[in-house]
Amino acid sequence: MNKQIVEVKKNYDDLLRDIDKTSNNANDLRKQNDNLVENNEKLEKELKALHEKHDSLVNEFEVSSKDIQNLKKKSEKLKKETPPCSVAHRTLILSDFFLKQVFMYRTGAAIPNISDTDLSNILIKIPSEKIISEVSTKMKKAFQLQKEAKRQIQSIVFL
Repeated sequence: MNKQIVEVKKNYDDLLRDIDKTSNNANDLRKQNDNLVENNEKLEKELKALHEKHDSLVNEFEVSSKDIQNLKKKSEKLKKETPPCSVAHRTLILSDFFLKQVFMYRTGAAIPNISDTDLSNILIKIPSEKIISEVSTKMKKAFQLQKEAKRQIQSIVFL
């Protein structure tokens, strides 16, 4: 009977050790679960912030794309409405180099705007003397051709 008591006590001690281990494991699992929940909440906040930043960047890109499209439309309209003598000026002002600077300094979303101070800081690339001379020669020829075309049209006699 003593042997049975000793064996029962040993089994009981083993059971208590197993319960302690299980309890410790459960506590460890709870801590891990709490850490996972906390990390998940942090990741959700970061993901939400990234989504907001993404939406903001997409919106800015759409606005910039619309601005570029509007500028291109205005440029085409100017090409049709502007006399040839201002073609060289328009080419300088509507260059990518100039427009990128304007976009950098502009303010306002609905009605973009640029201050006089910022406008004075914008650089305009002036072509070399050779290019200026070539453009001048071509412009003179264009004016001569335009005058000749007008004269030809006026000389047409309708019967």
